[in-house]
Amino acid sequence: MKTQLIPFSGQQVQVNEAEVNGKIQRVITFREISSALGLDIRVIRRIVAKDKDLFEPLKGVTKMSTPGGEQYTSVLTRDGVVALLVKLSAGHVAQAKRDIIIGFQRWAIETLGEVMDGTYKDAYMLRLQLEIDRLRLEGDIQVKAGIIRVVEKYGDRLSGSELIPLVSGILGKDIPVERTYSATEIAEILSHETGRKVSAIKIGRLAKELGLRVDDGENEYTLITVTKAAHTDKVVQQVKYKKAGVDLIRQALVN
Repeated sequence: MKTQLIPFSGQQVQVNEAEVNGKIQRVITFREISSALGLDIRVIRRIVAKDKDLFEPLKGVTKMSTPGGEQYTSVLTRDGVVALLVKLSAGHVAQAKRDIIIGFQRWAIETLGEVMDGTYKDAYMLRLQLEIDRLRLEGDIQVKAGIIRVVEKYGDRLSGSELIPLVSGILGKDIPVERTYSATEIAEILSHETGRKVSAIKIGRLAKELGLRVDDGENEYTLITVTKAAHTDKVVQQVKYKKAGVDLIRQALVN
């Protein structure tokens, strides 16, 4: 079986792979546990022997190479180690020893476990995934709450296109924004395309005749934005036209 040295509290603890209850698991010997905790191995053996019903399904025997040749040695699974440490914590131990026990319990949970398809399926990976899921959920909740606050605060004064930069800031990424045009910009574009002078007033009149404009908010052709008037602090509304609106105005002008 495979063996591996894994650090714990400044020392190297040997972990083995052994078959226990029909499953290949990462396990640890009584002697390694006693060495890591600084306890007499007889204390561990006594606890395990005293509660056979509890420990019998949680321990096994593996063949290990020793200076005297191969020997069969008792080992504990992850759940067996945790059960042992709970028993030890419930006993009369010094605070310093209790701290070591708690640290070793964390080490055992993260290190030992079932081996499946060459990958260690242990509690550490499960805890890591749960932590990632928790952070992702908290992040989603915070993002949604931030978006809701922005919409509640500015939704009645800003158009969807103007809200997008604020929402982009919350999300931490750019959101594609549809290009919009003022009547003046459309007039310049169409003047260049047709070769004749087209005024912004003409654009506004055509938009009204086509029913493109809205009194507030936006539709598929136009949107109402709020902007500060030039040379004054006065806030005014401005009509912006989307590509679909520009196309209809272009068709109406040509025809």
